[in-house]
Amino acid sequence: MNESSTVSTSNSFETVSDSEEFQTKFQNSYRKDRKLGEGGVFIAVDNNYITTEILTGSDCETAWCKINTQGRQHLYIGTFYRQSCRDIEKLEELEKSINCIMNTSQTLPNVILGGDFNLTQINWQTNTVNTNPQYGKALNEKLIEISNNNDMNQMVIEPTRGQNTIDLLMTTNTGLVSNIEVHPGMSDHQVVIANIDMKDKHQKKKPRLVHLFKRDDMNELKENIRDNFGTRMNNMEENTVEDNWTYVKKIIPQATKEFIPQKTIGSKQHGSPHILKD
Repeated sequence: MNESSTVSTSNSFETVSDSEEFQTKFQNSYRKDRKLGEGGVFIAVDNNYITTEILTGSDCETAWCKINTQGRQHLYIGTFYRQSCRDIEKLEELEKSINCIMNTSQTLPNVILGGDFNLTQINWQTNTVNTNPQYGKALNEKLIEISNNNDMNQMVIEPTRGQNTIDLLMTTNTGLVSNIEVHPGMSDHQVVIANIDMKDKHQKKKPRLVHLFKRDDMNELKENIRDNFGTRMNNMEENTVEDNWTYVKKIIPQATKEFIPQKTIGSKQHGSPHILKD
């Protein structure tokens, strides 16, 4: 993320992690290799920081560590890689892993999670899924649900592979993260670089409205849109193309608002000092 800490997902990082410069500067490194080799994930933190590996027991490609900050709330850094597939299980395992981190504190902890999530069809400006998403709607909505339920914000807005933003940086405290930049990498992915403020500064979050897809009434939603489209089609020739398009843009949000429950999030508070559960 910056010159003091690094999170990585890679098909081959042996040459990087085994280099003399890397081992000298980043002796605080934590990794989870694939059982059959060919990559994995790792975190590396500057030697000037006191760190502890956090083992969550989740069955996915993720690694976590805690950075101790004297007199301030600790920082939890994680990395995650999701292979390109329709399997939702790995996101469910990531959710368990994040829950393990959240349960270390009676208040919302400082968490930063970075990695390659391989989901191209999420609009992180609106926290919604694009039409006909790759890997299916449920898989994409699961990541949004994880983010919303843990009061996390996704900070990367520039494309990181082609025109897609799939290398993400998520945090419970946006006040810690600044100067996010995307630079050319060693593979077909860009490298995300950001400054992390270790001074425990908390930025008040603006409340935001999120959809509760698990509680939606999809049958009623489809029927409502179908009925409205049917009425419109009967009089289609009386309207211009622009009129019809404006109508489509109007009825879909209306139906979504009526049949998909919503809630406002962003009210959780950070605590300082950090209080651990027994």
